Amino acid sequence: MRRLCSECKHEDPDTSNLLKGLPASFSNDKSITFWKGEGCDACNFTGYTGRVGIHEVINTTPALQRLINDNGTAQEIEDEASKGTFCRMSYDGIKKATIGLTTISEVYRVAPPPAEELVPDRIPSAELVDDVEAEEPANEDHVSVVSSVTARKILVCEDEEFTLLLIKGILEGEGYTVITARDGTEGLKNALLESPDLIVTDYMMPRGDGIALIKKLKSKMATSYIPVIMLTGTDELDLEVEGLNRGADDFMLKPVNARKLIARVSRLLRKSTSQ
Repeated sequence: MRRLCSECKHEDPDTSNLLKGLPASFSNDKSITFWKGEGCDACNFTGYTGRVGIHEVINTTPALQRLINDNGTAQEIEDEASKGTFCRMSYDGIKKATIGLTTISEVYRVAPPPAEELVPDRIPSAELVDDVEAEEPANEDHVSVVSSVTARKILVCEDEEFTLLLIKGILEGEGYTVITARDGTEGLKNALLESPDLIVTDYMMPRGDGIALIKKLKSKMATSYIPVIMLTGTDELDLEVEGLNRGADDFMLKPVNARKLIARVSRLLRKSTSQ
């Protein structure tokens, strides 16, 4: 199962409702607490990092051995094993969810308990199970194939509202899909979740400036290939050199000139396509 991220996990406020969908041996235990991942830089904003195993172990008894030798059915063997210390895989998963190793929704996705063991009228709905396609962690060894020109997606990170709307309008006018972020943390999150074809980021932003953002982007395999244009309101050579040294692919002064921006965006996208 997917393991909860240790950096952003916290108690799930919906624990009392989640208990209602469990087998009776768990649902009546009011001391149980479930956990969830908020999503952060460490886990690529998925809430999960790594994996944790769940296990199903049967201690054989003479009666169980006789059933196996006599080719007993799987149900007969399971019924006999349940008389001893047998612990279902789903039960092992639930126990690990209660100590914060994973989420209860992950348990139900991988190894749900038998429906007949659930509390009547409390069988969990589909909402209890995570959408694995949406939450599966990004593969750090995978580099996304650049999309076609007509579907190009650009992330704009800018905390100044007027500049953000100006750049967004310029790019959308050229047919690009624009995603926005107003600080460095949101910019990194959107870069990881949306996989844009290009990023335009301001130098000065709250919660992580443009230099810090570029450094993090270039340190991750999933985003290292994305070209970045850095914006600044001051014409300082040292600032431009620092940005380029950190991995920025281009540098522009504000206020942004529409024709220059489009020309530089087009150049970088052509370059990334040819690589």
